[in-house]
Amino acid sequence: MPNIEIYDGRGFLGGGEHPLKSRIDQIMQELGLGDDAITTIICCQPESCDGKKKPMPFVRVCCKDADEMEKIIKAFKEHKLGVDTEKLLLGGFIPADEMK
Repeated sequence: MPNIEIYDGRGFLGGGEHPLKSRIDQIMQELGLGDDAITTIICCQPESCDGKKKPMPFVRVCCKDADEMEKIIKAFKEHKLGVDTEKLLLGGFIPADEMK
């Protein structure tokens, strides 16, 4: 289950959807991952450490399958997502049923 984390507390539109979430969800659907992937919005304001507090929003792609991750990154590039992107390869995923 890929998890696309959006770190950008300033991107929220009044009372509604984060603008990147809609784009990312559409891309994931086009890749056939809409039923498996999730987007998580992290309500924070990443800023530079240079004292200027420059906003530094980014997206983190968390995935257990390296090929699937590269497929997602490639699609983000093709759709010109235009945001810094981190890749986090996970050691695995345990479904909720196995955690009972």
